[in-house]
Amino acid sequence: MNLSYVCYAEYFSLPKIPSMVSVYSLAALSVILFFYFLKVRLNKYGIGLWEFILILLRGYRAWIPFLWDIATHRRFTKYEGIGAVAHLMILYALLLSLIGTLIVAANQYIGIFTGREVFCGYFFLGYSLVMDITAWILFIGSALGIYRVLGRKELYTRSEYYTNILFLAGFMYLAVSGAIIESYRFIHMDLWRYWMFMPNALILSPISSSSILYMAIYYTHFPLASC
Repeated sequence: MNLSYVCYAEYFSLPKIPSMVSVYSLAALSVILFFYFLKVRLNKYGIGLWEFILILLRGYRAWIPFLWDIATHRRFTKYEGIGAVAHLMILYALLLSLIGTLIVAANQYIGIFTGREVFCGYFFLGYSLVMDITAWILFIGSALGIYRVLGRKELYTRSEYYTNILFLAGFMYLAVSGAIIESYRFIHMDLWRYWMFMPNALILSPISSSSILYMAIYYTHFPLASC
């Protein structure tokens, strides 16, 4: 079966140049803000940003056990139950989302320079299924996180309490909005025969056909995701 025509369509039904400018500008801004706030936080401890980077580079041997602890949450799970599960689910969901974002970015740049798309066929359909599962992991993990915050309110200051809930609710919105964006493309690209690779798109298809809703969600999803 020839599936070369089934490809990821980032700016489907949207003005391409304005959309590209907005998405990449926000992505660049998020990187700048990340390092700015990191610098502000480090300055409170009397450490410069470059000095911090050098410390990380010199201590690279300590990264392996550190990364293993992050990957397994083995220490976190000793004193946390739901919180550890929620954190682990969100961590891996964001990691899989990052891989998906890198694939999409590579596809766009290859398309710009060669005129060909690579995120097509079974590669596209297979990772679409991965992203559908990832959306559920992110949504459930975030819901568990909110449940944990609500149940242990005494651990947080007032601002931390509401910030954490808002932050986790933002992850839930990303999961749902991403599925709605996929569902709109699923409907209008006539991908019904591939529903088994995009079950979320099929589930949300009754509410995802509106172009106005699609545009509104697209231009709120990606700025939030960039942050």
